[in-house]
Amino acid sequence: MITHVVAKTLVFNGEGKLLLLTRSSSDDHRPGGLDLPGGKVEDGEEVLAGAVREADEESGLILNPSDMHWIYADTVVVRRADIPDGVNLIRITYAVRIESPEVALSHEHEGYAWYSLEEAIKATKGTRYPDVLKYMIENDIAKNLWRQD
Repeated sequence: MITHVVAKTLVFNGEGKLLLLTRSSSDDHRPGGLDLPGGKVEDGEEVLAGAVREADEESGLILNPSDMHWIYADTVVVRRADIPDGVNLIRITYAVRIESPEVALSHEHEGYAWYSLEEAIKATKGTRYPDVLKYMIENDIAKNLWRQD
């Protein structure tokens, strides 16, 4: 079985709202679906470095690794027709707050919007993201990133 590490980032703006990207309608995986900046970590690349690189590639945001917080990790086996044994995905999620983000999308995405956590949980139903967000809320993780205290 092949194993891939995927790093995603919850990017919050100065108002504590979460950035969700809209995948390209021609994308092979969840076309038009909502997504977080992130993707596959390259061979030999540290996971945090992969998260920073992917956020830059997909959203144009330059993230400071020292500002990022590890939030959630899980694993899942994804079945694909071209890989008979499937792919074991190790999924790592970070969070960061950027006071004045200027988003510049790559070809992989065709839109973006900022959501409250409650809106994001509803909008991403059917993905793993509601579980990540609920876990973060219930465990009061990195609350300074997503709250306006």
